[in-house]
Amino acid sequence: MTLEMGLTNLLAEIGQYFAVGDLSLDEEGGGALRFGARTIVNLQYRPGEDVFFFYALLGAPAPDLDIYRDLLAANLFWEGTSGATLALSNDNPPNVVLTQAFHWRGKTGAQFARTIETFADVARDWSEMLSGESEDRSATPAPSDGEMAAMIRI
Repeated sequence: MTLEMGLTNLLAEIGQYFAVGDLSLDEEGGGALRFGARTIVNLQYRPGEDVFFFYALLGAPAPDLDIYRDLLAANLFWEGTSGATLALSNDNPPNVVLTQAFHWRGKTGAQFARTIETFADVARDWSEMLSGESEDRSATPAPSDGEMAAMIRI
């Protein structure tokens, strides 16, 4: 995949930021960064949209139905995900996937890298929670019906 110079430079800055050398993408515009032992942030570039999508596979949710409430509550205004979105894959059994779009134009390598770091932190936290390694269910609870009505009022 041929990239414009600005994006190539941005990827080089990100590689330097994370001390991994020049970061490059494969022919389909994909790449990945590992954080710690288990957190992998996948990057997928969409040239027609000038956007990167970050995604991380977090594992299968426990059979506990409360986790689904927590996942949905975290998506509410993205408060429990720092701007990313939690979803379920079409796999059988499904896996929880964290995704986020990042529009790179006008951003510095440091801004891009900090966004990736934040995304990796959120992915790690949710992965730990899903695996039962974390007892902290810090997802923001959904507002009550009365609170929601007040927020929607124009």
